[in-house]
Amino acid sequence: MNDSDRIEELLAEAIAAFDDGGDPALRAFVGQHPQERTRLLRGIERCREMGLLGKNTPARDFPERLGEFQLLRRIGGGGMGVVYEAEQTSLGRRVALKVIRPELLFFEGARERFRREIEAVARLSHPAVVPVLASGEQDGVPYYVMELLTGRTVADITVSLAGRNPADMHGAQLRELLRPSAGEATDPFAGPWWTTCVRLIHAVALGVRHAHLRGIVHRDIKPSNVMITPHGQAVLLDFGVASIQGGREFTKSGQTPGSPAFMSPEQLRGAAVDERTDVYSLGATLWQLLALHAPFKGVDDLQKIRDGEVPRLRARNRAVPSELAIVVHKAMDRDRERRYADMEAFAQDLQAVLQRRPIAGRRLGPGLRLLRWCQRHRVTATALGGLLVSAAALPAVLAWQTQRTNMELEAAQALTKTSLDKAKQALADEAAAKQLADERLVQAKQALADEAAAKQLADESLEQAMLALDSVLIRLGHERLRYVPAAEQLTIEALQDAVAAYRRLLPSYPDRGELARRAARALGSLASALARTGKTDDAVARYREAIALLRPDDMRIAPLLIDGRAYAEMNLGNLLLHRGDRDEAQKLLDAAERDFRAVGDRDDCRKSSLRGRSELATLRVGLEPTVDRAREEVALRESLDLQRQQLALARDDLEAQASLVTRLDNLATNLSAQKRRDEAAVLLDEALTCARALPADARVWPSPPLLVASVLETQGLMWTDMKEKRAIAALEECLRLRESVAAEFPANVELRTLVGGAQANLGRLDYYLGRDEQAVAGFDRAIATLRDVLAIDARRADTRQFLATALSLRGNALIQLKRHAEIAANAEQIARQETTDGLRTAARHLLRAAELLAAESPPPDDAATVRDRYLHRALDLLVDAERRGWGRTSRLDDPVYKVLDAFPEFAALRDRVAARLRNAPAEK
Repeated sequence: MNDSDRIEELLAEAIAAFDDGGDPALRAFVGQHPQERTRLLRGIERCREMGLLGKNTPARDFPERLGEFQLLRRIGGGGMGVVYEAEQTSLGRRVALKVIRPELLFFEGARERFRREIEAVARLSHPAVVPVLASGEQDGVPYYVMELLTGRTVADITVSLAGRNPADMHGAQLRELLRPSAGEATDPFAGPWWTTCVRLIHAVALGVRHAHLRGIVHRDIKPSNVMITPHGQAVLLDFGVASIQGGREFTKSGQTPGSPAFMSPEQLRGAAVDERTDVYSLGATLWQLLALHAPFKGVDDLQKIRDGEVPRLRARNRAVPSELAIVVHKAMDRDRERRYADMEAFAQDLQAVLQRRPIAGRRLGPGLRLLRWCQRHRVTATALGGLLVSAAALPAVLAWQTQRTNMELEAAQALTKTSLDKAKQALADEAAAKQLADERLVQAKQALADEAAAKQLADESLEQAMLALDSVLIRLGHERLRYVPAAEQLTIEALQDAVAAYRRLLPSYPDRGELARRAARALGSLASALARTGKTDDAVARYREAIALLRPDDMRIAPLLIDGRAYAEMNLGNLLLHRGDRDEAQKLLDAAERDFRAVGDRDDCRKSSLRGRSELATLRVGLEPTVDRAREEVALRESLDLQRQQLALARDDLEAQASLVTRLDNLATNLSAQKRRDEAAVLLDEALTCARALPADARVWPSPPLLVASVLETQGLMWTDMKEKRAIAALEECLRLRESVAAEFPANVELRTLVGGAQANLGRLDYYLGRDEQAVAGFDRAIATLRDVLAIDARRADTRQFLATALSLRGNALIQLKRHAEIAANAEQIARQETTDGLRTAARHLLRAAELLAAESPPPDDAATVRDRYLHRALDLLVDAERRGWGRTSRLDDPVYKVLDAFPEFAALRDRVAARLRNAPAEK
């Protein structure tokens, strides 16, 4: 391999490392290649500049069709290639099609290495390896086609089952997770969890052995590359970084492809690799499946991997037999000379464990061999054991009976002689008993006094511990660090320490309601911090934990527990609403409403209840699937009224003043949408005055600059609708304020979403003012910002909505500029949002692109072909929208659809949509 090829191969592996673990994995990979560091960094920077680094890399200039295969969607990637779901049009079947990664099309030599991968996989024919159905090349892009499998990877399975105790699990839980089809002849998931795991990995081991015998070492076996189908078939994926040799010599020095958490120690050292490298990685994959937890943390545990510090498997899963633990640990031995010599030996020991036979990894002692024999021959062992026990016990029973008879005779004689002595002794014993009773009474009184003192001391110690946690960790994390720039991670760490301390205290004081209330408050603060940084799954879990703690068993503080529970329910409902989970959000907000009303009449909860109900009224607006401005106005006016009531009880409360700004802004937004701009202007003036009156360093959230920015945004959008140029200053100041705060808190995804929204607002203003070039540039900035947020937290519904709006408006601006090719490309981005509104919008934009192309003079040479492609794609999108539900109001009588009248499919679609709209009231 020449030097250029080596750099390009390392660059491909660096990109794959980034896909697996982000920037930390990328830095670790570069650090393993100090001699090539400069050239690697130059190539990585080039990929960044071209927008080609990451899982969501767009396939620039990539064909929608390769041969007879229509590419439908991207379903995965790794190594050298990207995998798409495709349709083989000649047979009408769905397949998996793998092409060279778009990132690598820009580097020489990458295509040749990809072709070698095709040749390698094509050599294999085994149930544990996805078979190659076809291969080809189009326009210099090689590809190959595989069977399209359904199922989940081991990585997905362990994430879904995280938190469960594997020792108590059975294979049935895996069957339920994968949901196999009914009517299977055999049940591959029968038995305890560990037997199911071993059975699946044994099948993979046989497939890997098949590859080894054909000169191929996988080099990247890991949980995400092992798929389990609903039928119980285990399949090994992605040979993109495999070592391919002509004979049995597999070694290649100086390279370390693979994923750090599952690399063998020799891979991390850059030493030569062979079959035993795959033995290690498959053993680590089995370790994770058995424990539902990775053995190592990737780049954070590289030294542990090198040192061979494999965690004890039975410490994570007590149900794992000792022989299986020996097999797994032997497969993961630091010294590969002590591992299994090849994959076949590993597979044979796995089979021996399943069959309760001795393993070759280490000779069993006599006791353990006897135990395993008994486990295999339970009936015989039980019978023999019963006979042995009976034979051993019979002489002892006879001897005991003889001794007992002699003792009874002797006792009877002694009783006759000593009856008088015993009577005297009884009198003496009675006096001693009375003296002992008096002493015990004194001891009992002292014990009661000691218990009371100990209880008082415990109460004092608990109170001191809670005060320390509140003053040091909770206030530090929630009240101080939260407002310190770039301290998001420190905030989370401080709150995690507090939560950990409370978790240690709770088991010792299960009936202390105040302890539970403070622990729940710490959990809520931690959940809020996690949500701000895009860790929404962790945030949801912490909110649920807080709600579970707040049981009002202690009636002395029951109202405070109920009030705290209401806020946890409301915050969790709000988070789920942002993720689009309306049904569960509705239940949580209803529960919060009941709790707030239950304690609203108490003096110690009145202010808190009013504030919570005010926020609830605002949140309920987002529960409606369609916008009803009149109903929305009623809810927002109720929210504002409740907030004014709370402020009347707490005039100097900065948080109440900040909440008033938000309520005024929300109602003004509603009135502006109803074209009642004079009423909206009055509310916005009050809101802006209140926001600017707040101290700049006020510890409230949203902070005063963000509150001012929000009001300016509402003003600017209202003036934008009126096409007034004074909107420019308002929206520019809004963007400046948000960018300033976001720069101080770079990990806060909520702020970055607000920045993207402000950028899109300026683009919209430019579009309304006829400045289409500036509008497109503004939308490009907004789209990039919002995609960065979704890369961190893909489930944010508000961010997805902002992105959809920005893409739609960008398409409108491109239509004004008459750029049909860019309009078509933008339409495809809209379609990828996979909503019915987005599909219809994308179709309309494509039809406008077709109109513009037809109007060009002189027409391009390929105008007819391109226009026909636009029309067919638009029709496909409309059919897809109708299949997804279409909607209740959108019709097909707009003039833009006239051009589709020539297509019979469109006439049928129009009839179906018309029927759907006629039946809409009845469906409702």
